[in-house]
Amino acid sequence: MIDLSLARRVLNKAGKELSKTLADTVISPDAAVLIQKALDDDDWGVRLAGIYSLGDLASEESIAMIKKARRKEKDKDFKKACNKAIKKAEKAMKNK
Repeated sequence: MIDLSLARRVLNKAGKELSKTLADTVISPDAAVLIQKALDDDDWGVRLAGIYSLGDLASEESIAMIKKARRKEKDKDFKKACNKAIKKAEKAMKNK
């Protein structure tokens, strides 16, 4: 099981690296794999950290990944967090 604080640090670092390498709102394959692993994790908190990282990226691709994770999840609180991350990403995209 992954320590939640460690997972958040890894995902935050991945998000920062992604923002350096984003080109035309495309997530690098390596970062996408890392974030997808977080979204598939058994730990709810790790999945949530992945959602927050995707929301911070604010791209069409990151929003699509959040929506996919939201469809797979049954927990209502997680779905609410997904909705917040999507709204945050859409707002950031409008302000670019």
